[in-house]
Amino acid sequence: MGFIVAIIIEKHKEDSTIKTAAKEVYHSSNIQGLKQICAQGAGTHGQHWVYAAYNQVMSALFLAKPLTSEFICAKRIKDGKVTLTERFKGAFDLSYAGKQGAIYVLPRTAFIEGETDFSEELVTTDAVTPIREIQIDDVKQYMLTQEKQGKLEIYYYPNKAPGIPEDDEDLIIDATVWHQTYGDAAIEKLGQYHPHLKQRAIQAIKNQTYAEVKTIGLMSALNS
Repeated sequence: MGFIVAIIIEKHKEDSTIKTAAKEVYHSSNIQGLKQICAQGAGTHGQHWVYAAYNQVMSALFLAKPLTSEFICAKRIKDGKVTLTERFKGAFDLSYAGKQGAIYVLPRTAFIEGETDFSEELVTTDAVTPIREIQIDDVKQYMLTQEKQGKLEIYYYPNKAPGIPEDDEDLIIDATVWHQTYGDAAIEKLGQYHPHLKQRAIQAIKNQTYAEVKTIGLMSALNS
C-alpha cells in the first residue's frame, strides 16, 4: 500500500498558511446567476454536500464536467501552486473550450474541513448564499489568463506535472475507486479516453489491488 499512499499524499499536499487566514472560499458552477448554492444530490462521497475550495483557481478547474473529467485533465495543487495536466492531446480544449460558468465566493464560516481526504476541500450540508459571483463567459480564456498571471501551470500532453506517474497508475486508482460507486460505467469512461488502460483497471478490480482505497479525495463535486 506504500505506493498508493505516496500517490494520494502527493496529490493532496497544500499550503496551510493561506487556509488559516481565509475568510472566503470558492464554489464553481456551470450555471450563472445562482442566488443560493445547494447540494445537487449525493456527490462523490455519497453525501448531500455543498463543496468549496480554498483556492479560487483550483475551484475553477472543476468547471469541466463530468466527474470523469479527471480522465481528461489532471488537477493538482501543492504548496499553493495549481497545475493542470492534459492526459491526451487536445484534452485542455475538450475540457474548457466554448464553456462558460461562474465562481461563487462563499463565507468560510459556512463550511467545515476534514470531511474528505483532500485538504483543499470544505463541505456543508446547508444551502449557502454567495457573497458575490465571478462570471466566466469563456472558461478556456480564463484558464489561459490565470496561467499568464502565474496562478496556474498547464502541462500539455505528453508533459506531466510533478507527482503524476509516467505509467498513468493514478488513472487506474481513480477508475477502480470510482468503480466502487459508479460500477462499470467508470471503467467504460476510462476506456473511452484511455483504451490502453481499460484492461489494467479491470485486472486491478479483479485482484482488489486498491480495495482499501475508499476515496481519492478529488473535488469532482465542487461544481453544481
